[in-house]
Amino acid sequence: MKKITCMLLVMLMLLGTLTACMDKEPDPLALAKALDAEDYTVQMMVDDEQIGDVADELEIRAKGITCVLPACPNEGKDDDKIGIFIFCDSTDIAEDMIEDLEAFADKEEDLLDNIVRCIIERSGKMVFIGCEDAWEDAQ
Repeated sequence: MKKITCMLLVMLMLLGTLTACMDKEPDPLALAKALDAEDYTVQMMVDDEQIGDVADELEIRAKGITCVLPACPNEGKDDDKIGIFIFCDSTDIAEDMIEDLEAFADKEEDLLDNIVRCIIERSGKMVFIGCEDAWEDAQ
């Protein structure tokens, strides 16, 4: 009986360790706090109207977006290093958004030339467009 109990405890501890190490979906609030600590000016947009405005500006679909988080370093003074984090309902929506953003980037080359080392990336349900530095600071 002791062996079975001991084995079950070991298996539970192993399972707890594995689940603790799994990648978790990015949390907009935690990301906003982390970027704020790095001297970024961060705005969290959860209102449908604000999300719609950003979606129109970036020529992406607003449906499926839960939050948009623009972040600008140096307390908002380095606007050429801005990053926009877009949180989606699902990874499928995020994958489709990558395609839309790449089409936007191809169409609006002048706009994106104003952003230093502009990249488009995805991590799970989160999509990013902006300066590579902002992406790295968020990791």
